[in-house]
Amino acid sequence: MLQSPLNKLVFIIALALVLPLLFMQGMFMDGLMYAAVSKNLAQGIGTFWQPFYGDDYFGLPGFYENPPLGIFNLALFFKVFGTDFWVERFFILCQYLLTIYGIWLNLKIVIPKAAKNVFWFSLLSWALIPTVFWTFRQNMMEVQMLPLLLFSNWFMLRSLKEGKSFAFNLIFFSALTLGSFLVKGVVGAFLIGAPFAYFLAVDRSWRSIYFGLANILVLVLTGFLLYQKQTVQDFFYYYLEVRTAARIKHIPTVGSRFWILGEFAQQMILPLILMAIVYFSRIKDNTAAELKSTRNWVIFFLLLGIGGSFPLMITKVQRPFYLMTSFPFYILAASLLIEPKIRSVGIKVNAWKRSQLVINSLAGLLLITVLALTINNWGAYRRDEQLQKDLATLMTDLGEPEKIYVEGELLQHWSLKAYAVRNEDLDLLHFPNFKAEKSPYVISKKLPETETKFKEYKSYQSFKLYRLE
Repeated sequence: MLQSPLNKLVFIIALALVLPLLFMQGMFMDGLMYAAVSKNLAQGIGTFWQPFYGDDYFGLPGFYENPPLGIFNLALFFKVFGTDFWVERFFILCQYLLTIYGIWLNLKIVIPKAAKNVFWFSLLSWALIPTVFWTFRQNMMEVQMLPLLLFSNWFMLRSLKEGKSFAFNLIFFSALTLGSFLVKGVVGAFLIGAPFAYFLAVDRSWRSIYFGLANILVLVLTGFLLYQKQTVQDFFYYYLEVRTAARIKHIPTVGSRFWILGEFAQQMILPLILMAIVYFSRIKDNTAAELKSTRNWVIFFLLLGIGGSFPLMITKVQRPFYLMTSFPFYILAASLLIEPKIRSVGIKVNAWKRSQLVINSLAGLLLITVLALTINNWGAYRRDEQLQKDLATLMTDLGEPEKIYVEGELLQHWSLKAYAVRNEDLDLLHFPNFKAEKSPYVISKKLPETETKFKEYKSYQSFKLYRLE
């Protein structure tokens, strides 16, 4: 994978886009919340089918924003490595490296001999997508889906393209597809259609149809057996009917169902520019006759990309990072579309002795810079610095309470609760349900004047602390 100088340089560029800012404190609220729930699970708070975030969380008994496997996976890292801030960052780094390897495996199984001279383009095009490096820095659930999807597709291609064990590869394909569903729900299961896309685009062999039908049978039987457990039924009731359905119906995030198409076009600008530069480069393509046309594979990966992105238009709940799981397949399609040209560039650059020296020198210098920046930034605040410091000071002042009430506009300050749970093991309760035995303290920007039983106790930059007199 990293045999050629060009591949090494691009790999380090990919690391540079994520690593220096990864091991810093502060995250986007969603990823921070997932880390908080996972830490609770690692500490024995909650169960696999009923992860726990905190009391008074929408009046629910557990955390039902996503299926539980992603929470469980990160909880294993907390269990093994402890709960320091860097643990979820190390987990993200592992997912990033697995995703890169998954892209390589999918490329290599399609064009075995040419992959080493094409991989640089695939990796660079993918890594340059803004949402890719943003999402990995923020611990979004999509980062766990990518390795599962790429490896499951690889297992399928081992059986259908290379003719290897049907049963062995089917088991792993089904298991990883189920795993992707248990990380993100229905949107994670789109590779159910991959064997049929293979049939349509690559090879009209009945083996692919049998593979697809057998996978559906395995998934249906597994789902049926799992659903016999009451805990599973309870989870999916809250996840599908209480949280997901309500969010789709009442909390749209965009004004048009087609918003995701415009977002996709913006995200693909840099890969398309890189594609144009390579295609119109002056290096002559003299390798086209060495391989059969990759047109069918372009259609195959395009179908997978469409399957992972177009269904998002069903609802108006859309975010840029929802496209994450389709990007690698679009990039693989783009790579195979101009594969002979990319390969020619790769062969030419790697063959020049002077270019090898320059590229290796650049790679070494960039790696040293990336590692130096990562070490320098380690533990520094990337976002919400004052809020995190105020929570830490609050815990010192009060002797580490387990619960405190919150009131007013801070009730909707989701990052406040997430930092409190993740960093301080502090659960924030809703003030309207106030019971003095749980906590005599309330934090707020300003308590209503009608609450005369409380007096201001201490003031922090992010909030004020009140105490029951």
